[in-house]
Amino acid sequence: MLTCSILLTIVFYTFVCYLSCITMVVLYDAIRHKLPLSILRSSLFIGLVYISIISDCILFGSSLYSSVFLKNGLLVVLVIISLIPVNNRKELGDDYKGE
Repeated sequence: MLTCSILLTIVFYTFVCYLSCITMVVLYDAIRHKLPLSILRSSLFIGLVYISIISDCILFGSSLYSSVFLKNGLLVVLVIISLIPVNNRKELGDDYKGE
């Protein structure tokens, strides 16, 4: 279970690093253009990532590998689900630009 927990944590943090880079750009633009809702969303995402890192440290320290596996597994599924509609909407928007 330790190996599965570590591998899933690596996959989760790879996705989170990718999304954090995007979130930093969104947060910068939101602060520059004074968009409160975008600032709130970006700040909440960054806060949740930090909470996830802290909880992983606590759970790994307590040898609760099944909890780490379950938590990061669910978060990976949520990240993947949240990325799929963005790609579909982007493709639909490009189709209508040419017409």
